[in-house]
Amino acid sequence: MRLFKRILLVVLILIVIFVGLFVYIIGPWPVYENAQWQASDYYADAKIDIVAHAAESSFTDSPGTLNVGWAHREILPKAGTPLAGYSARVGDKASIGVRDAIEVEAVALSDGKDVVVLVGADMLITPPNLSEGVRKRVAAATPLTPDDILFNASHTHCGPGAFMEGLISETSAGPFDADVLEELISKYSATIIEAYNDIAPGKFATNSLDVPQYIRNRT
Repeated sequence: MRLFKRILLVVLILIVIFVGLFVYIIGPWPVYENAQWQASDYYADAKIDIVAHAAESSFTDSPGTLNVGWAHREILPKAGTPLAGYSARVGDKASIGVRDAIEVEAVALSDGKDVVVLVGADMLITPPNLSEGVRKRVAAATPLTPDDILFNASHTHCGPGAFMEGLISETSAGPFDADVLEELISKYSATIIEAYNDIAPGKFATNSLDVPQYIRNRT
């Protein structure tokens, strides 16, 4: 009985520690009210970085012609490749085939002086080892610097995983596979370089489409 009580006490202590750490890390509470993000260090650091990087760009009331370049590549994982973000999926967690194409796309925008490339991909995230590898490869083939490229991911849970080492990554994206990472770096880089080389006079427009029937767990 004493041993049972000791085990129960240890379990209760661990639960209290876990709850305390959870509240401390996730807080302040409630999460969506009075988060005081403007007083946080990351907000102050972000403002400093924005001002510093803005100084490297030019601003004028009479910008040049808008120039645009675009390119895309398929990034379909091979059958057997782990899929990223599979925590809600049961059974086989690896790719077993293709239902819809997934791609990486790049849009290069320029006013004749400054250039920025916006990258979008059907990926769970853009891991640091992927973005760093792409930036280096693109910099070797174009005048683009790391600050000229913005990476975005659609957060799909049906895209390739196996892209990064570490327990957390392997838990959500499967065991690391260097070949998968290399293929992603290659396709991302080729897409960005093609978009940069495709720059020509263009026009800018926007549109939107409401598809609430496809939203499962987001408001």
